[in-house]
Amino acid sequence: MYCRGDGKFYQNKKQTTVQKMQKCLLYTFIIIITAIAAPSATAQTDAELRQWQFMSYGKIPTWTGVAADWQKTTPTIHLYDNDEYKGHATFVMNKLKHQLNFKQFKALVSDPQKRQYIPFFLYDLRAFPLKENGKIYDWALMVEDYQFTDTDEQIAQLLLRLANLIPQKVAFQHNGIILLANNPANKVNMRLSSWFKNTSYTCMTTTDLQQKTNSRKAQILNEGEAVGKLVWVENDQAAQQLRPDDIAVYNYIPLEVPPVAGIITLFPQTPLSHTAILAKNRGTPNIYIPSLRNIKAEYLLGKQVKFVARKEKISLTRTHNTLSNKTSRSAIPLTLPIAKGSLGSGVVVFDKTAQSLLTVENIGTKAANYARLQRLLGKTAVREGYAIGFQPYFSVIDQQTQVFIEQLYCDKDNLSPTEIRTALGNIRTCIEESEIPAVTINSLRQLLDQHFKGKKIRLRSSTNCEDLPNFNGAGLYESRGINAKEKNKKLSKKLLQVYASLWNDAAFLEREYFGIDHQTAAMAIQINEAFDDQNELGNGVIVTKKDANNHTQIWVNAQCGDVLVTNPTNKGETAESFFLNQQGEITQIETESSLGNLFLNDGALHAFLPYLAQLSLITEQHFVDNQKGYGVDIEFKIMNENGYPHLYFKQARLLRQTF
Repeated sequence: MYCRGDGKFYQNKKQTTVQKMQKCLLYTFIIIITAIAAPSATAQTDAELRQWQFMSYGKIPTWTGVAADWQKTTPTIHLYDNDEYKGHATFVMNKLKHQLNFKQFKALVSDPQKRQYIPFFLYDLRAFPLKENGKIYDWALMVEDYQFTDTDEQIAQLLLRLANLIPQKVAFQHNGIILLANNPANKVNMRLSSWFKNTSYTCMTTTDLQQKTNSRKAQILNEGEAVGKLVWVENDQAAQQLRPDDIAVYNYIPLEVPPVAGIITLFPQTPLSHTAILAKNRGTPNIYIPSLRNIKAEYLLGKQVKFVARKEKISLTRTHNTLSNKTSRSAIPLTLPIAKGSLGSGVVVFDKTAQSLLTVENIGTKAANYARLQRLLGKTAVREGYAIGFQPYFSVIDQQTQVFIEQLYCDKDNLSPTEIRTALGNIRTCIEESEIPAVTINSLRQLLDQHFKGKKIRLRSSTNCEDLPNFNGAGLYESRGINAKEKNKKLSKKLLQVYASLWNDAAFLEREYFGIDHQTAAMAIQINEAFDDQNELGNGVIVTKKDANNHTQIWVNAQCGDVLVTNPTNKGETAESFFLNQQGEITQIETESSLGNLFLNDGALHAFLPYLAQLSLITEQHFVDNQKGYGVDIEFKIMNENGYPHLYFKQARLLRQTF
């Protein structure tokens, strides 16, 4: 396979390896990376404007805007950050420094004789332009009714004048849509559509726009039903008080969610984040809605409710009934692979160890999967990996911790949530105050000196209770980074912190939910060179599944830079989400990135998609191996290496196709 410089791929029987494909892509992207490093003034302007967008209906990038100085020959179009200025009037008063109150502002909008301002919303459709009657539309404009006193003709002229100003502010390539209301009481109504018949604009309602863009006012990440107490969660401290029969309403994007009856977030979720995958694995209903008011449920906080999340219906209703929620599976306990200390306490080199020994039982699931991935795709697509088996962990807990683990296992059913958190904290402290075997530290030091001198490495958790076909465990345990030149004392401290994370509150609760015997859980370590945040062009998650015709669909969530898809932290932060066919062609777009696209809308790395798809298919075929009902979950990075983009797969695991 080779490139002709046009971003397309062609077959060549002499060039079929992953390494040659990657090398070919590197040459193809010289110009692309130059453009990333030194964007044009136009691109910078567009990038700045995109920073102020928010997501409407879970998908459409949107600006809030005001046209000012309406009586002048050329009014000024302002787009602004909706988080910084809550409302059009606030922007005019605080940013434009016009000394007004809201009543005065409204009068300067509604009265055509005094009009100075036109508030509006601008929808960016460039990632999924609409085709209507042979024309392409890549933006839409909505003006709300501020109790206008205009005639229909005057309002139509207002809309037309405003629409003609928009392309001077944003570099749209195609025509615009005028959004009108269905409600006859609204002055900006569909009856105005006749005024636009002989223009380049078309008219539709917001409902039409949602249907044509496959967007929505809500996002269902996992369907289901539950009954429980509706609880408001403002921060992580409040989340610690949640109980299994609560339906949690998060006013932020949580990185950890304990087992609960239902999950509602008031900010869009990344569909393939760790939180979303864990909820799916548990069978917990999980949705995003902008506000409880959207489903008329704000008055239900603190009350017993029935939560329904189905494609045709999202609802919260008052109830006095109970429902058997999936908040515990202890009746169907999950048995873990038995962790063994067979490989001793030293470092395991994947390249020099028989594949038959690189198993979940010897080095944990994450490391075992990584060893398979490295041998499958080669070091060009997967960075060189190493592991430390389970024996050092056994040695650590035998020093002083095992007795506390056994005590918690015996008492857990009679302890309060606070008492369980205290016991887990004691276990973690005991582990962190223990000693790593000398042979482990010496072996690790030798590896660092020989292979990672002057570099940073990542010590990643690799347990026998994560990344399993029937227990995902995404994001439950911790990893630690360290500079290879650090002293052995610090190296030992980092290893102990990773071991202690086996007993994190979230990890314990998740194992408890699945009825896992905690005493059989154990921790090994995967070792890799760390990815440098400064050179990270992007990261993402891929999930594969079969469609009705048994063809593989490739679902991609991606984000630019080092903003993690797996653990999004900022409110309103949206990843680009789309589907590929087996040839790497985009077949469906869900959302654009709020930070700038990597792949969509002719993003800088769009030509990577066939290669990304090909590696995904190879990985799926190897890991799934004809197991029905499973796809593969892959995490990837795109790094800037010597001025070229380089794709790495960093993790792969089986995932049930119900996702």
